[in-house]
Amino acid sequence: AVAGRSWRRGTGAARATRAFARVALRAVPFDPRGAESGITAPMGYWDPLGLMKDGLGEWRSEATFRQYQEAEIKHGRVAMMAILGTLSASLWRFGGYENVDEGWAALQTPEGGAGFGMIFLCAAYFELKYKQDPEKPPGNLGDPAGILKWGYSGAGSKGTNFRYDAFMRNAEINHGRLAMSGFATGALAEYGAGMGPTAQLNYLREHPVEVSVTFLAILWFLSPDKGGSMVQTKEEIAPIEDAGSAQPIAAAK
Repeated sequence: AVAGRSWRRGTGAARATRAFARVALRAVPFDPRGAESGITAPMGYWDPLGLMKDGLGEWRSEATFRQYQEAEIKHGRVAMMAILGTLSASLWRFGGYENVDEGWAALQTPEGGAGFGMIFLCAAYFELKYKQDPEKPPGNLGDPAGILKWGYSGAGSKGTNFRYDAFMRNAEINHGRLAMSGFATGALAEYGAGMGPTAQLNYLREHPVEVSVTFLAILWFLSPDKGGSMVQTKEEIAPIEDAGSAQPIAAAK
């Protein structure tokens, strides 16, 4: 009987330990600096506007981070297309748009307004048609254009080089961030200095080093992390161990 009571006490203690570990794990706030994608060198964690912090300076929830990352990827994709369209319009125009002003001034013309309306309708179509699957990573809306199959010639072929893996997601996020920053810089230059896309390209060609260094310095200044999340410290690992398991549980996860 004594042995039975001791065994039950031990079992109860183990259950209490596991319950305490689960409660402690839930009490650990979500830390976006441990995300699987979007944390890359040299910037590390990238949130220049501090959207993931509430009014008290605490991290927001993981669901909020996922929502923000989905929005970031979508805005990055739009910005990449906008940069491409802005630069290409300074070199070549569609028929009927030869005399339309470049840059934001195009929206003040009937042709430019109509073109923006068509772009808006196309964006709304894709936004309503392709929905985010909660079981897939943020930004994974499928492959409607079949890009991942380019170079694929059948079963067993080694020609498939495109995969939407962590490397591809990080590359897309970084290019999107660069495009959003570049588009915002171009808009400010046009508004503040009156320089359209063509004038900006000419200035960049004449002052490549100054513009590049200034632009990268501003991005580094706006990075709140300064690459700190790329170095995992012991303080970021909670020494919580489940009974029967010797593996520590990462607080950031």
